[in-house]
Amino acid sequence: MTSFEIGALVVAIVAFILLIICIVLLVMMKKRKKEHIGHKEDRRKENKRQRNVRRIMNLDEEQRADEPDPEFGDASETEERKKAESKGRKKHHMETASRDALGTNGEPRLDGARVSHRRDHPERIKQDEMWKQRQQEVSELVQRQQEYERKNRLRLVYSPCTGEVLYFAENEEEAAKNGLSNPGLIISPSDDKVYAPVNGKILEIEMEKSRIYMQSDRGLDIMMQIEMEGEDETADYWTTRVQPGSQIRVGDLIIRLNQSLIKSHQSEFALSVMVQNYDKRQLLLMRKMNYVSHGDKIITLKEDPSL
Repeated sequence: MTSFEIGALVVAIVAFILLIICIVLLVMMKKRKKEHIGHKEDRRKENKRQRNVRRIMNLDEEQRADEPDPEFGDASETEERKKAESKGRKKHHMETASRDALGTNGEPRLDGARVSHRRDHPERIKQDEMWKQRQQEVSELVQRQQEYERKNRLRLVYSPCTGEVLYFAENEEEAAKNGLSNPGLIISPSDDKVYAPVNGKILEIEMEKSRIYMQSDRGLDIMMQIEMEGEDETADYWTTRVQPGSQIRVGDLIIRLNQSLIKSHQSEFALSVMVQNYDKRQLLLMRKMNYVSHGDKIITLKEDPSL
């Protein structure tokens, strides 16, 4: 072989070795890239799972915070449930204490952590006093709520739908100015759902006049009417989910509006909520907002203390 052929062979061998090295490097880089993408996807999934867990925990906390009935209707039930739970815990604690306070020979055991189960132990006396004080505070809170209801005779009305508030009327003069027969308000619904504004029952449904009459458990008479601009008959624009005599609770779905039919006529529609048995010896207070969601407190009715 000539020197030229030897040099060409060496160059070819070196080029082949470099090609092998490049291929190996490319494979390694691709493998590392896949591993990096896999780790990144795992972190993203773990972060998403943690966010979901935190969101569920926050929702649970909000539900527990909003659990009491807005009209204090479940205060007595809550108190009874707490008393039953505390009684069960106390009984279990006493049984455990009596069982663990005895040694192997049946004699009273006074050593170690079990000494706190003795009734005359300072820590036990302190815990019992704290528990009694907490029970007393809860009982006083329930009594204050019940006394406040009794003295002020509070009667509450909640928003039956979500939407923009068009008019308020806290008395008969304002009602006359805004075209209402009784004090109340007019809401322009933003969706097709209408819910019960009080706890009570349905008294009467007038389909031809698009009116629903109801009475709350506290004797408050409410009338809801669906009104539509330039329309005499609005019965075709809504359907009821209840019947006269039906029991209702705040948040129960009672009406569905036919929004497609309303939009096809391009007419403005509204929902009026009025207090039928209002008189001048009462204070009717509005929560004046431009926009409400269903379930918001909108009307508080109580006896006028100045009369």
